[in-house]
Amino acid sequence: MQKIIFVNATSLNAGGALAILNKYIEDIIIQRGELIYRYYIFVPDNCELLINDENIVIIKNKDNSFYVNRNFWNLIGMKLWSFKNSISPNELYSLQNYYPLGFNSSNIFKRLYLHTVIPFSDVKWNIFKKEERILWLYKNIYSHLIERSIRKSDNVIIQTHWFKEKLIEQLKINKEVFSIERPEIESIELESTFNRRNKNQSFKIFYPASEMIYKNHEILYKMMNILVNEKKMKDIVLYLTIASNNVTANFYIEKFKLRNNIILIGNINFKSVLKYYNTVNVLVFPSKLESFGLPLIEAQQFNLPIIANDMALYKEVIGNYKEKVLFCNSEDAYQWVQAVCQIKVLTEPANLNNS
Repeated sequence: MQKIIFVNATSLNAGGALAILNKYIEDIIIQRGELIYRYYIFVPDNCELLINDENIVIIKNKDNSFYVNRNFWNLIGMKLWSFKNSISPNELYSLQNYYPLGFNSSNIFKRLYLHTVIPFSDVKWNIFKKEERILWLYKNIYSHLIERSIRKSDNVIIQTHWFKEKLIEQLKINKEVFSIERPEIESIELESTFNRRNKNQSFKIFYPASEMIYKNHEILYKMMNILVNEKKMKDIVLYLTIASNNVTANFYIEKFKLRNNIILIGNINFKSVLKYYNTVNVLVFPSKLESFGLPLIEAQQFNLPIIANDMALYKEVIGNYKEKVLFCNSEDAYQWVQAVCQIKVLTEPANLNNS
């Protein structure tokens, strides 16, 4: 009898999460071998992998009448789909932090991919602030669903040793439940990177991150204010992947008169991100809360200097690349200023030629 496996991945639609989904499907195709499994994989609309395998069924949100939104899907949608189609899973995998509700058999919860650290952080969020509301929900509501799923699961996949130790300490769970799978990125064919060192160009800083408050853009606005207005370094430009109409960003841009120095480029695709890596002078990564931090390893393929928040997690992710990294306090703008100035001096064409 063919074994049925449900894979829940309806909200992995951007960035590192989408990379997780694509890699997972590729692994299924490679590793399935002669085993007679039938996979039903529920994915976002922008999952573009073409699969020619009758035993792997890809169901996009737009083609799924039981997908209203991810909360409806997780609470009742998947169970309704299962009931209406008379298809019950022998095993249930979830790539998005917790299992959908309604499946009660104790032995079907096989694999859980946990890629949010928000419920396990010490940061407190305010439900009455719009920009913090979803984070409050993750911390105070979703945390119970996630912990319940962890305790049910045969295997919980996480990305770092740092996160593993944090979970074991907080939840008192057997360490054998956890598997560490460090995200892999494909080797990138690089064009010449000397253009970012052209003395006739501005000094370019890049931070590819969403608009979430924990990404800590505020420290960069303060950093740029000091660089441009106190130190008179008018040739510095900061590129941020947030919307051009972002209220907070525009408030600081106008307050500090940085319209020519902070460019809001919006959410861009991965190919465009690579182009920025290839043309900027330094990656900054001040985020206070991550489960990994893919830009920290992507930038390494471009031999790009990095300024990062001083966290044990990032030091693990960065690994042996530390000689090109400066770590700064997430609240001290002057440390970030000093780091930028140090890298700017080191990457001047004259200094590069003498090194």
